[in-house]
Amino acid sequence: MQSLLRWGTERGAKHSCLQVMQDNAPALRLYEKLGYKEVYSYWYRIRPMST
Repeated sequence: MQSLLRWGTERGAKHSCLQVMQDNAPALRLYEKLGYKEVYSYWYRIRPMST
């Protein structure tokens, strides 16, 4: 992650964002250590199966 962030910064990126499932605790811990904060929640909509 740090290499990817550095690569983006070297190419002019000022911001980054991630999407992660709320039940992915290891990823959430990593991203928090890297300084990421939750900005909004996202959810998937699934069309009900027709019978």
